[in-house]
Amino acid sequence: MVFRFCFITIAVMSLLFANKHASADEISDMAKQALEIAQPNSFKNNIEYCGLIGYHLSGALLFSPPIPGFRNSCNPGLNPWAWKEVVATYHTHGAHTFDSDAEVPSVEDLLADFAEGTDGYIATPSGRVWHVSVKDRKAYLLCGVKCVTSDPGYQPCQALKPADEYTLKTLKKRIQEDDGTTC
Repeated sequence: MVFRFCFITIAVMSLLFANKHASADEISDMAKQALEIAQPNSFKNNIEYCGLIGYHLSGALLFSPPIPGFRNSCNPGLNPWAWKEVVATYHTHGAHTFDSDAEVPSVEDLLADFAEGTDGYIATPSGRVWHVSVKDRKAYLLCGVKCVTSDPGYQPCQALKPADEYTLKTLKKRIQEDDGTTC
């Protein structure tokens, strides 16, 4: 009888802990914290910084420290953390420049997240934060200018104001309509 009680208690507790997943808002807040830390170095070095958000073996929702990438790419790879489950990636877009449309996710950003099957969070030079939803196959503007640290050299481009969401199709259309002379 005692054995059966212990087994049932352990089974119920395991289910309670196994089903305790963070809400979408908690993951978004975690992403904003990680991006806030990554932005200053991203501007200083004008490269992308990236990392992972997930559950550590301890069960805690954490983000890995931002690691440096390149001018237009970053791979969080297999961080040396002991992950139980990765729920999202995050990355920055470097310093402000009129040479690239860094205020929206790139087509490559969406394709990479869709291929990996993991949501992504992106910070832009203005401090906007985007959420790439694998489930919805869209990028949503999570929060606007100065949501996280913005590049002191940021200058808005009135001709290329970002929409609130993008699909692969609408991002490609934005690229086609940008003749490179608008800002």
